[in-house]
Amino acid sequence: MDNKNKSFYVYEFLTVLFLIILTLSLLYIRVNKTFLQKSEVQFSSNSEEDKTDADQNLKSPTYGIIIAGYEGFYVYDTTNKKVISHITTEQYVNDAQIQNGYLYLVDRKGLKIYDFSDPVNPRLVNSYSTFGESLAIKVKNGFAYVGDGANGIAIFSLKNNIHASLKQHLTLPGIVTQLEIYENYLFALGPGLGLKIFKITDDNYLEEINFYTDFVSPRTMALNQEYLAVSDDLLGIIIFELQDLIKTENTKLDPILIPNYSSSSMQFYNNDLYISTNIGIYVLNIKTKDIKHIIKKELSRASITINNDILYISNNEDGLYVYSLNDGELLAYHNLLTYINEFVIFEDGLLIEDGQKIVYINNQKEKVWEVFYSGTLKKSDKGFYVLNDNSVTFYDSKNSFTMTFPEEISDIKESNGVKFAIGKENLYNLQDGSKLLEKSVADVEFVNDVLYIIQDNIIQDNIIMEVNSTNNSINYKFYIKDKINEFVFSDGNFFIFTDKGIYKLDSNFNLLDYFSFKYKPDIVLIGEKYLYFSLGSQLNLIDKKNFNLYKTINLEFPILGLDLKNNNLFVSLSSKGLVRYIVEDNFNLLQEENILFIFNAKKFVLPE
Repeated sequence: MDNKNKSFYVYEFLTVLFLIILTLSLLYIRVNKTFLQKSEVQFSSNSEEDKTDADQNLKSPTYGIIIAGYEGFYVYDTTNKKVISHITTEQYVNDAQIQNGYLYLVDRKGLKIYDFSDPVNPRLVNSYSTFGESLAIKVKNGFAYVGDGANGIAIFSLKNNIHASLKQHLTLPGIVTQLEIYENYLFALGPGLGLKIFKITDDNYLEEINFYTDFVSPRTMALNQEYLAVSDDLLGIIIFELQDLIKTENTKLDPILIPNYSSSSMQFYNNDLYISTNIGIYVLNIKTKDIKHIIKKELSRASITINNDILYISNNEDGLYVYSLNDGELLAYHNLLTYINEFVIFEDGLLIEDGQKIVYINNQKEKVWEVFYSGTLKKSDKGFYVLNDNSVTFYDSKNSFTMTFPEEISDIKESNGVKFAIGKENLYNLQDGSKLLEKSVADVEFVNDVLYIIQDNIIQDNIIMEVNSTNNSINYKFYIKDKINEFVFSDGNFFIFTDKGIYKLDSNFNLLDYFSFKYKPDIVLIGEKYLYFSLGSQLNLIDKKNFNLYKTINLEFPILGLDLKNNNLFVSLSSKGLVRYIVEDNFNLLQEENILFIFNAKKFVLPE
């Protein structure tokens, strides 16, 4: 091979090698570019998901409040589903709205503004009296609109979110109980008022543009982008097209009526209308008129709030229920007590009758234990007796014991250290179960080692008898014409209670004084200085030494229970809870503190 041919082959080899390297390089670059593109797309996709999740978390309210009437309000952690703090305003709270880190609240004194940046410790920063009942509030664009009951609507400008100054006051016929806002329109509802629609003008005044008054008893309303629904207690659900309501001229309206359904609270969610009734929650498809019963539960004027597929049912004294809308699962339930009927005060807590439950609450207001019971409950100074046929079970703060007897036990009486079980036919010693007397007894007192009884029969239920300790024979001691409900020996005197009045006798059964009832009292209690008896929300105090001296005090709420400890009067009030008063001279009661609130869930409010 000559040199010329040899050079040609070397050149050809190098050319082929170069092409191979070039091809491999281009292939590498292409593959790497594709990989980088895929990596960038994947990274971008993950970032969008993270951002979306983060946005949802930011939008999802972490804290809401439970409006609780006389209790004020509770702050609720929606993430962990627990109550984290309690604030009382000393007035009945009607409505609230959370916006821009502030809580705008109306109670019976007017408007209150709280800094809600630290939800555990909301801080009151301003208040304003509205001179009305302050039943509803809506806040938008730096203005607060207060539905002031019979006082109409009050509009406040909010400088820096907290400094309120009255801008406009509208006097309206009827009572404003609820307000709603859609864009630049305000809707007001109430009895005697009907539905009124106002335009919010450019300078933030209200200008009435429409109305509807063909209601009988309007209760509540709800709206979305298309509809406004009103529940009337007698007519049913009345549905308006929103555009018909916000026409600038008064127009004859022709709403849709869904009869046979009335609601205490409604909310639009995902274009459906959710309705709270006394037998549960319904969901109504407005377009098809289909209605479904999604939660079957006995409710009492319950309010509903829906957010992020979670349904909050505020069922007043029955507490707060939290449901998943997706599957109807009960996620949480919050209620300490429903009622405080009878109660006993201990150093470390309270023993309470709550319906058919006995509950023990410690001084930290924590439920330590509860037990359901059947039968009749009787209160004593140191606990509760539960009478069920021939058995008697006693509960104190830590223990319980049960005694059984040969017959049905109808009552328990403690008198001067002796505990009696009153049977249908016989009287027993509760401590050892021994039979003390073979007679049918209605009431008993043990005074100075002498047993006194009232027999349980129509002929002798108005006679106090003395029992001879030797042969159990009985001797007449005192007679009145009315049936004796109870008699008690206190501070050297007998006090006899009938439906018509109170008799005071000395130890020899001589009549000393008499107090006449207008109506039969609900509860009677004997104290060191006064006799106490309740009738509805009225508490009456009678001087034990002189029945001509007495006083009636209205406590505003029905009285469920009374107790005395160390010159302190404890009163259980319906829908409020347990209150302690110091008993002063001249029939004065000084309210010292609210011992225990009943957990009243009136309405659940989330940030907007």
